[in-house]
Amino acid sequence: MPFAGANRVIMDSMHGLTEVDPRFWRVVDAPEVQRLRWIRQTGLAYLVYPGAEHSRFAHAIGAYSVSRRVFNHLRHEISYRGTLSPSQLDGELELAFTTAALCHDLGHTAFSHVLETLLLPKNFGSHEDCTLELLREGHVGKEVNKLCDLEQVIQLLAGTDWNDGLCKLLSGNIDVDRWDYVMRDAAAAGLVYGNYDLDWLIRSLSLHPDLGRRPRLLVEAHRGLVALEHFLSARRSMYQQVYYHTTVRGAERLLRAIFERACDPARPERYQKNTTAGVPQCLHRMLRGKRPTLGEFIDTDDTVIVAALKRWSRFSTDPVLKYLATCLIERRLFKEVRFENMDVDAVRDTVREKTRSVVAAALARQISSDLPVINQKKDEQALDYFVLVDECTFKTHGSFDGIMFDSGGSSPKTFEELQSNREYAIAARQPIKRTRMFVPPEVLGSVKSALRELESK
Repeated sequence: MPFAGANRVIMDSMHGLTEVDPRFWRVVDAPEVQRLRWIRQTGLAYLVYPGAEHSRFAHAIGAYSVSRRVFNHLRHEISYRGTLSPSQLDGELELAFTTAALCHDLGHTAFSHVLETLLLPKNFGSHEDCTLELLREGHVGKEVNKLCDLEQVIQLLAGTDWNDGLCKLLSGNIDVDRWDYVMRDAAAAGLVYGNYDLDWLIRSLSLHPDLGRRPRLLVEAHRGLVALEHFLSARRSMYQQVYYHTTVRGAERLLRAIFERACDPARPERYQKNTTAGVPQCLHRMLRGKRPTLGEFIDTDDTVIVAALKRWSRFSTDPVLKYLATCLIERRLFKEVRFENMDVDAVRDTVREKTRSVVAAALARQISSDLPVINQKKDEQALDYFVLVDECTFKTHGSFDGIMFDSGGSSPKTFEELQSNREYAIAARQPIKRTRMFVPPEVLGSVKSALRELESK
């Protein structure tokens, strides 16, 4: 626990000693914030990068630390430039901004994005929506309201606050969230790809009033554009090397398939009755095909999911569910089917059907004692869980809407206008798009043989 006193500090692995306003501790100790300690920041990436065991709580503290640095710089910058009144960046706004940074990830589900569609409470389309609801209805919101203006925190996170520049710094292409996780995830994984000049990026920022006097985020192009380009490159590299790593995506697709099977209403009824036995109570509603309540959501973290996986791997009467859960728990992950001479997207359906027939034959012949014994006539959906298709897309730049760039002219420019000037143009990079297919390791050889015949035609 941090020591008691007027100033409290946290030793953060990325940002060093981070001063924390003593009033923040009641927010930090709220159940919704403490829950982040039990959710890994990078999902299942630790199965490939053993050091990537860090939590979303560590990331939340990191985002808070960066937000303090950013706000202090902006306060100094507007005082120097005279573009805004110092009263527009007062202590109350600082509390709201830094609190929003601390709480920005409260709505994340267990294992981050992997199970979001299954574990989010009803009527929430994203973890951002869930975060706002937790602030409105949860215990953390009551503590935030004692500290600062809760409604302003919500508006900053929702992007509706009057200070548009601060909104962009909480949720935008260049924000305190991304600045921390790119650096933190790379360091935890032991990679150099996430290195970039955060100090210089922060130093290039300012706020500029538009015609409606609404503060916009302003980036000094001459000072900060090289650092910005390096950051964008680092983030893209992290998607290539970590987040979209073949084995990481295969493990995540397997985890999703496990819960899809556990919730599948089409599987035999005798298997459905056994699914909730011995599984933590907070998952029961979801396993019966309903969305969890907000309270059940708060109780669900990585440890709960792992407990369910272990239970199913040992005691499930559903052979498919038991096999899938065992594969993940024992790290016998599904293997990628690689295509050398075919456009995967163009022939995906053909390849998938061919692969399904090979897997079906392998299951029927029981070519390995590890494969489950299933009756495909009575359990028609069973085969769907042995041929897993995964698609992912990452846009390199995304949107810079609302962010202005100062290139020394009479007025700031948009990102698109800035790119027309060769001196400031950021090198274009192709988006990342991957379509992969994964099958049990026991049948990979048979699938490869069948697909070689298909490729030669």
